[in-house]
Amino acid sequence: MKVALKCSYARIDRLRSKKGTHVISKKSSKYYERTNIIASYVIAPMIFNASCNTRLFEAWVEQLLIKELKPAQFIVIDNAAFHKSKKLKS
Repeated sequence: MKVALKCSYARIDRLRSKKGTHVISKKSSKYYERTNIIASYVIAPMIFNASCNTRLFEAWVEQLLIKELKPAQFIVIDNAAFHKSKKLKS
């Protein structure tokens, strides 16, 4: 079986305090840096520091993955929104 995988790593600090008291933190918003890796069994990696979107995923498929696939190989993807583009389905 050939498998393509996209995974993300994001550090999100969760803080707690007693009811009625505020949490003091250096991080003032919910935005955080992400490091993502797209890779596949056929060695077509792409590492980027951003959120993945349809445009980025399509570029990876067109520029890296398709060139590495051989006849009878296939990819398995999950139901992430950026995997559902009409361009990728065709």
